[in-house]
Amino acid sequence: MRIKKKPHNEYLLSEADVWVRNFCDSDHLPEDINNLYPQSEYGMLFDNEKNNLKIQKGHLEVDRIKYPNIIIVSDGYDFKNLQYALAEVPYKDVKIIAINGALAKWKMVGDEAKVKRAISHYVVNNPYIECGHFVPKHGYQPNCIASIRTNPKFTHNYKGLLHFYQPATSVHYSGAMKNLRPIIDDYRNPVCAAIVLAYLFEVKNLLLFGCDGSFKEKRAASVQLENGLFTYPQQIASQHIIDACLYWLKKKEVKIGDCSSGIKYRHAEYIEPEKMLDFFHKDDDE
Repeated sequence: MRIKKKPHNEYLLSEADVWVRNFCDSDHLPEDINNLYPQSEYGMLFDNEKNNLKIQKGHLEVDRIKYPNIIIVSDGYDFKNLQYALAEVPYKDVKIIAINGALAKWKMVGDEAKVKRAISHYVVNNPYIECGHFVPKHGYQPNCIASIRTNPKFTHNYKGLLHFYQPATSVHYSGAMKNLRPIIDDYRNPVCAAIVLAYLFEVKNLLLFGCDGSFKEKRAASVQLENGLFTYPQQIASQHIIDACLYWLKKKEVKIGDCSSGIKYRHAEYIEPEKMLDFFHKDDDE
C-alpha cells in the first residue's frame, strides 16, 4: 500500500495506478493529481460545461441531506431480474442512489410494475453523447446530481430536478467552472462520485449493488473472474479505483458491503441479494 502526502492532501495509489485522494479530509479543496483526460477531449469537456452552465440552478446543499443507509445501484450483471430484491429494503430506512443505466432500466415504477421502489437520487457524469441513452423513457425522473461535464444531450432532456457538481480540479485540466459546489473526486466514474456523495450525506452503512460490468459469455479481449463470469480489463481497473475510495471511507468506520458480480473488493464484504436487509439491520438486534 503506497500513500503519498502532498502539502494539503493525501493519496492512495490504487492497483489501477491511479492516485485516489482522501476525500474524507474535508479541510482542503479536492485536487486530482492524475491525468485522466486526454488533451483531445479538453474542448469537448469545456463545451459540455458551458452548455450546462446555461441551465445551472444553484448549488446542491449537501449538508441538508442525511442518509445513514445507502445503496448505490448500477445496471450490472442480470440487473433486469436482480433489481427486484431492492424492493425488500424499505425506502424510509435505506436510500437508493442510482447510476449508469439503472434508472433507464428501472422496472419498479408505473401502473404495471409488479413491485415499486423509489430512487432518491440519480448520479451521472458521462461526458459522451451516448449519455443521452440514460434518460429514462418510462418518465420516472428522480432528483439528479450531475457532473458539470455531463453531456448536454442528457442534462437538457432530463425533466426531473437537476443539480450539478464540479469534478476535482486537475493539474492538467481545470475546466470552465470555478465556484460550483460541491467539488467531487469522481475519477470519471459514477460509482466514485456516488461514494463521495454518500460520505457527504453522512452514510454509516453503504452497499454497492450491481456495480460491475460482468457478462456470462466470453468476448474478445475479456477476462474471466473468480465467479465464472467475464469482464473487460478496463472494468477491473475501474473497480480498483472504487476499492481505493472504499479504503478511505472504511477508515471513517463506515460499514461497506458489495452485492455485485465483479472482482472481490478488499474493503467491502460480499453480500448476497437476499441478505441485503440483514446488512442494514443485523446490528439492531445485537
